[in-house]
Amino acid sequence: MSKHATTGLRVLAIVLYCIKYECCMCGSNHRDESDRRPLWFCPECAAKVWWATGADPAKRYSALAELCEKHKLAAESEFYKKSAAILEPTKEPFRN
Repeated sequence: MSKHATTGLRVLAIVLYCIKYECCMCGSNHRDESDRRPLWFCPECAAKVWWATGADPAKRYSALAELCEKHKLAAESEFYKKSAAILEPTKEPFRN
């Protein structure tokens, strides 16, 4: 279901199929091919989607981590948790 939703998002945001990375925005000709793709966006597609939707990527990744955890998708949950942690603002400013 989520892969169909991202395809719909691709059409709405006028984002072309991804040909640079293995991500959920890669085209596929059949379900087996689609099932081999990861659930997440590559860095390039992620930037396009966040720009087009105005979504907060850290919040979205946190919500996706919870969803994946609920559905016992451990690898996907871990990916989203790490992605959210990287994007969370630090509590203290950077100091030399």
